[in-house]
Amino acid sequence: VAAVAQQESIQGVLHATINDKGVGAAVSQYKTLKEKESDEYSFAETELNALGYRLVQEDNLAAAPAMFEPNVEAYPNSPNCYDSLGEAYLRNGHYEKAAEMYEKSLSLLETADGAGQFEQQMENNAKAKLSYLRAPGAFKNSTAFVDFLANNETYPYGRLHPDAPAETAHW
Repeated sequence: VAAVAQQESIQGVLHATINDKGVGAAVSQYKTLKEKESDEYSFAETELNALGYRLVQEDNLAAAPAMFEPNVEAYPNSPNCYDSLGEAYLRNGHYEKAAEMYEKSLSLLETADGAGQFEQQMENNAKAKLSYLRAPGAFKNSTAFVDFLANNETYPYGRLHPDAPAETAHW
């Protein structure tokens, strides 16, 4: 029985390209590698998702959506992909686009078979952010946003805003 070669993570390759040549070059590289070298690299849903969040953690907020968008194209039935893209849009101030992504994520979660703890957290997360995004006068200033994050018990994931209080770091 022949051993199956382990695929290399695409994250490192794309991250280096983002740093050297920009996110546009990385998106082009992703598409080329996926088309021509899909046996060599892993293109699992988690790959671009992790890279997108890495960019968010590095405060490269402008590049993050460009890494989440191809994931939505590749995995159009994944509520997690839409949730992650919504997060990137939200952090970039594209509130309407963020709301659309959270709505799509919720729609897919409604039709998913069985909901585990992760899916329940994702649903709570999307509902909490949607209620804030749809609230009149939301995002009048960053203080309102930070207050929302600091006082919202249903938000289970990481800090949304770089100025969020330290006590929200566990989200």
